[in-house]
Formats: sequence, C-alpha cells, structure tokens
Amino acid sequence: MFEILTISASESKIGEIAGAHVTDWIGAIAALAASGAAVWTAWRAYDEYLRPIDKDEQGSSQELEHPTGNETDQDLKIGTKTSSSHDGLSEEEIRVFKTQKQETFLTAGADGLVCRLVNKENGTDNRQWRISPSEARRILESDSIAVNPGPRNKSGRFTVGPRRNWLYSKKLFPEAGYLKGTLEYLLKKASGDLDKD
Repeated sequence: MFEILTISASESKIGEIAGAHVTDWIGAIAALAASGAAVWTAWRAYDEYLRPIDKDEQGSSQELEHPTGNETDQDLKIGTKTSSSHDGLSEEEIRVFKTQKQETFLTAGADGLVCRLVNKENGTDNRQWRISPSEARRILESDSIAVNPGPRNKSGRFTVGPRRNWLYSKKLFPEAGYLKGTLEYLLKKASGDLDKD
C-alpha cells in the first residue's frame, strides 16, 4: 500500500509540473497573438491613412467592381457637361466614379448639388441625394469636405457634409486635392456663388 501512495504522489507532482508548463505555453501563445494583432492593426492604419499611392498600383485588381480596362481618353475625362436649367442658370455635371457596372455623377445647378447613380446592368439612373443651395453654403463655410484615397488601388472615398463615404475613381481623380477642389467648385456653383459673377 505504501508503494501505491508513492506512485500517486509522484504522478501528482508530474501533473503539477506539466500543468505549469502548459500554462506557460498558453501565456506565451496569447502574448504572441496579441503582438501579432497589434502589428496587423498598425500596418492597416499605415496602409489606410499614411502610405502614398504609387503610380504603378493603378493597374492592380483589388476592387470588387473592376473598370473595363478598355476605356478611351474620352470615357475617362471628368467631363463637365454644361447645360441650361429651367431658370436660365447653367448646370454642370461631373463623373466621379466609373466601373463596368456603375457610374456616379455630381450635378451642380440651381437645384443645389445632386448625386445620381447610373447602374449599367439594369439601366437605372437614380438620384441618390441632394444638397440644397443653402446647405452647400454651410458646407463650404465649415469646410465639411473630405477625400480619403484609402488603401484601394482604384477607388477612394469622399464626404460632402452629411453625405459620407461615397466612392470615387482614382483614374478620374488621381490626386485627392484635385477632387477636393472639384467638390468645392461644385458646391460654389450649387450655392449660386459662381453665377453671381
């Protein structure tokens, strides 16, 4: 009976030592996982906000909706389309986003700034939102315009006042500052400030 107790005591001691090592290993793996998560988060933040966009990245295909790849220079032109509205003031339309499936246009005129989305697959052309002339003035005064190129190679996002995270094509607007200037111009046009001159 003495031998059985001795074996039980030594098995108990081995179990404690093994348990301590398993706990150490679990702690080490958890610390490694936390470090990996921190590195991944830091890389994503850099990629999203700080990394410059390279010219040769423009042709990569990471987008969900791919541009056709066979656009002519005419297709890619930002294309200001000017026409007269019902009250004699001119309207200006600019394409900000283009893929095989969709196009997004911003139109500035007497009605304010209007965003419309053209779905090429089903042939729909729907107004998405409208910013009134008075709201356009407020947005300009508060400088509530933001352009975020982000990590994607072919598209970024822009915000105009309360209209947040709308896609734009980097092929049409390779520089974020250029799009911001275009949005400011459209807002001035929509507010009526340009037509007063």
